[in-house]
Amino acid sequence: MMNLEELKRRTEIIDNIDWDLTPQAAFQKYQVKSVNNWKFRDLDEVYHFYVDVWQGKAKVFLMKRGLKTAEDVAEIEVPEDLLHDCVVKNAGDPPVRGQYPIDSAIKNWLKEQLEA
Repeated sequence: MMNLEELKRRTEIIDNIDWDLTPQAAFQKYQVKSVNNWKFRDLDEVYHFYVDVWQGKAKVFLMKRGLKTAEDVAEIEVPEDLLHDCVVKNAGDPPVRGQYPIDSAIKNWLKEQLEA
């Protein structure tokens, strides 16, 4: 799995990040309801960031999402204050386990870091 420095060198990935796609919307958009449904859908692969909360700890991941795949490709260390504020907004304090969208502060920080 890549880190921020490795991701910076992967412009083909950065250019395909959907900055507004949330984990819930990605699941709904790319969900395959039947075995052969994928043959009839023409969705390109997309990358999106999300916050994962597990056992009270939050991390930011970049996921590659397609009709047949969902794979975390990068784990990004975000400043603790930005991450804390996002988690409290989305998951409460203490946070509830789950996947949450990044907020505008994290999005802006990531764009600045990636020069997107």
